[in-house]
Order: sequence, then C-alpha cells, then structure tokens
Amino acid sequence: MMLLAYNASNQLCDGCLDRTDGGLTRLGQLVVDECNRVGIVLDCSHTGKRASLEIIDRSKHPCVYSHSNPSALAPNPRNIDDEQIRACISRGGVIALVSWGPLVMRPDTTHRPTLDEFIEMIDYVTQMAGSTDNVGISTDMSLGTYPDHESDPWGSPEFPNITEQYDRYVTDDIRSSMRNVDGFSDFAQIVSVAERLLARGYSDLDVQKMLGENLLRVFDEVWV
Repeated sequence: MMLLAYNASNQLCDGCLDRTDGGLTRLGQLVVDECNRVGIVLDCSHTGKRASLEIIDRSKHPCVYSHSNPSALAPNPRNIDDEQIRACISRGGVIALVSWGPLVMRPDTTHRPTLDEFIEMIDYVTQMAGSTDNVGISTDMSLGTYPDHESDPWGSPEFPNITEQYDRYVTDDIRSSMRNVDGFSDFAQIVSVAERLLARGYSDLDVQKMLGENLLRVFDEVWV
C-alpha cells in the first residue's frame, strides 16, 4: 500500500497541506497505472483533495483512505470531505477512521477527544455509505516510537499546523499516549472499541468488517 504524497506536493501530485490543489501530474498518472499493474493499494490519506479524487477515478481497483476522518466533524486540513468519502465508497474503497487525537478533536473544544466522539465519526461514514461495507478502523500509533522529523537545511515551508489546538489543550508530546483518543490509545484497547460498537447497535458482522474484513476485501482484489 502506498501514498503518492505525504502532506507536501511532489512530482506525482499535490499534498493536502500545500497551498495549491493541482491533482495528479502526468508522471503521477503513470504511477497510478503501474500500481494497478503490480498490485499496490493506492492510499489517498495525506494527499490533496483533487489528487485523491483523480487517483480514485483513474485507478482500476478500489482505493483507501487508510487514516483520515470526516472534515464535516473535525475540519482539519488532514481530514477529508464528503465528496472524497463518497468517491472512495462509490468505487468499492474503504475509509479507515483514525483514532489520532488531532484528527478527532472538534472545533472550539479543549478536552482530549473521547472514544464516543471517535465512534461518532464511524457513524457518520456508515450513514453516508448506507452500510459498514466501506468502513475501517485505524490508528496512527507505533509499536516503537516516532522518530524526530529531520529539518530541511534550506528551511521548512510554512504548512498549516494541524496539531496546534491539540498541542495547546491536550499535549504536544508526539510520543504520549494522550495523542490518541481517550479509550483507544493502546492497541489492546481495540477490544473496548469493539464492545462499544456492539453496545451502540452494530452487529457482530458489522464489527468484523470494520476490524479488518473490509480492508482484506480490497487487498484480495488488488494483491493478485
């Protein structure tokens, strides 16, 4: 599985934090075709809106947003809007909602996002899709620790600060468990997430799909 851009624009397409929205370059179009040919799942998280829509449209296989949330609930530049969600779903792709706190934090709030607020994002996409067939659950957690980001010796572009609100009111420590949703800050807590989904009325089959079967369906189609 591969991203064509990571926040910043490159020779393939624009990133979601850049000031332009140029979509796929001609080279980027060839890369989409090559990913289809060799069996690489195209991941549209971190890419610009136009680029992600063009990737989904050009790809012969379903694409995924591996860790993105609805911007209608949390209007962060890293999140995705309804048009992107519908486009991905319409082609059989999967939206994997992410428990990383800054992408769950609602406007004008100061508390650490809760598990219920995260599940409301699952509800939002499920209701838009009409089923759980295109919904996944993801984290942005590491089994180890995140490395420090290296600085560009020529200076870094002034990209939007997507964690500013979270840094101020919750924590700016990128290695803290508090950077994730309260109630889902450890991989073992996926059990609690499943139990909460069942308590909210999702079926066993719904939960199984969200915990991995939907993504396995995409992988099975692409990895041939």
